[in-house]
Amino acid sequence: MSLAPARSTAERVRHSQARLAADVDMWVATASADGDPYLVPLSYLWHEGRIVMATAERSATVRNLRRGGPVRLALDGLRDVVLIDGDVAFMASADVEPAVAEAYVVHAGW
Repeated sequence: MSLAPARSTAERVRHSQARLAADVDMWVATASADGDPYLVPLSYLWHEGRIVMATAERSATVRNLRRGGPVRLALDGLRDVVLIDGDVAFMASADVEPAVAEAYVVHAGW
């Protein structure tokens, strides 16, 4: 079996951005205050260079992220995983722009 040659950085970035626009769900990895790992799939929207997600305020994901810990996101695919480390900003659902909320609903298929 022969493996395909490695892609250039520019090609990997283009492919990752295309996946961000097309995929619907991604894995969200956080850790508890005790360092216990927590991994959950969440629907998302790639909007103006940001990832928009929604989940319950009382979820373990939100609890872990409110402590200011890091977040790692992953689009699955064993041989084509896209990993994203980033900062989190919280917003109440009432404060989300209606156009963004509607785009999220349409993209997630809700």
